[in-house]
Amino acid sequence: TGFSNNAMEMGVFSAFAGFFAACVNPLLVIVISEAFPASMRASIVGLWQTSQQAGGIAANNFASLVLAYSGWRQVFFLSGLVVSFFALPLYFALGRAAGPSSDSVPR
Repeated sequence: TGFSNNAMEMGVFSAFAGFFAACVNPLLVIVISEAFPASMRASIVGLWQTSQQAGGIAANNFASLVLAYSGWRQVFFLSGLVVSFFALPLYFALGRAAGPSSDSVPR
């Protein structure tokens, strides 16, 4: 979205981002259901959903801070940098945590 030259391009990029985020959401629920026992699933999904909302609040604060010192494009570039910084550690952390739980339902 930071590469947009007009409002139409920004809308298209945002639509793609929303589409792919919506596609990932059910997959993450499946990962959670397979990685955690039934007794913990509701709590884990609740924690995950809460963290998404908290992330939205933090993103707005981050965007306003970046906008105060830089242009609107930097909001997208710096946000991508922050997400990339956490991607590799999360990949390894989730890789270790993933695996079928003993009471997961076969699909």
